[in-house]
Formats: sequence, structure tokens, C-alpha cells
Amino acid sequence: EAGVIIIDVENGSPAEDAGLRPQDIVVQVNRVKVSSIKQYTKEISMAAENRNVTLLIQRGKSRVIVSLHIE
Repeated sequence: EAGVIIIDVENGSPAEDAGLRPQDIVVQVNRVKVSSIKQYTKEISMAAENRNVTLLIQRGKSRVIVSLHIE
């Protein structure tokens, strides 16, 4: 399935605090499928107003739901 691959996770970032890892694939942002970095950025920007984001992550053969707080 299409998604956006996480290349790096900054130490001390909300992404690291939420447990995101390099090579995770973001499949959905707040239940909206994302298949490009442009679409991912748009959804994150819209979600930033609420400061809470729920991501559906493909990690290997598993899917994980991750919630994070955007600062």
C-alpha cells in the first residue's frame, strides 16, 4: 500500500516520543489516506490546528496506530 516513508526521526521530537521509527510508512493521517509527501504535509498542517495527530503506520508486516502531539 502507498504511503510516506519516514527517513529520520529527530531525537527528542514528538515523533520520537510517539515511538515512530525510520522506515515506518505513514499510511493515514487522522483517518485520511496519504500517498505523497504533499498530501501528508497538507494533512499534518490541517491537523496542527488541533495539535493532536493520529497516524496509521505500516511497520514491516504490522500496522500500528500512533498518536502524537504537535508542538
